[in-house]
Amino acid sequence: MPLTDEELAALPLSPAGRLAAEAMLADQRLLRAHDLAPSLNLIHDCQPDPAAGPVPTDVTSFHVDSAPVEVDTWLCTYLGACSEGLANEDARRKVEVPEIRAQLLMEYGGADDEGFAEFLHEHSYDSHYAPRPGAQPYAFGRFALWRIATRWPGSPVPPCVHRAPVNRPGNLACC
Repeated sequence: MPLTDEELAALPLSPAGRLAAEAMLADQRLLRAHDLAPSLNLIHDCQPDPAAGPVPTDVTSFHVDSAPVEVDTWLCTYLGACSEGLANEDARRKVEVPEIRAQLLMEYGGADDEGFAEFLHEHSYDSHYAPRPGAQPYAFGRFALWRIATRWPGSPVPPCVHRAPVNRPGNLACC
């Protein structure tokens, strides 16, 4: 859910929450000063969907952000558990795992062709990753504003594989 500066400033917060809110507002001003258009999202009780099928597509699954035009994602955790990332060499697209691909082909009901590739993209299945054996996720930490690479046509760098933390019921996370 998008959160405006005014809504954020008006939230009833603990002292730690107020400190986090002030940092968010400062980061918003910093990004706007660089002619960027930041958006702040308030996530309530983000939990993985237990009925998601072979490729969960929520933000708690390792994924890459993508866009049809050149764009970057700015990521920061201000309160609570922080987001995690995976080195690209430690990640494998879930649609490339044979068992998962077979399940998705059954869901699609067609051949493994351009139509199937479009189906994978339309459902964001092609944006989700699994850690390779032995992979060690790294933490982004709190109060660190990260500019992470996004997948877009012609991007000169690979996108950043990352995930949001699973939130405990009743907690909020601002990402």
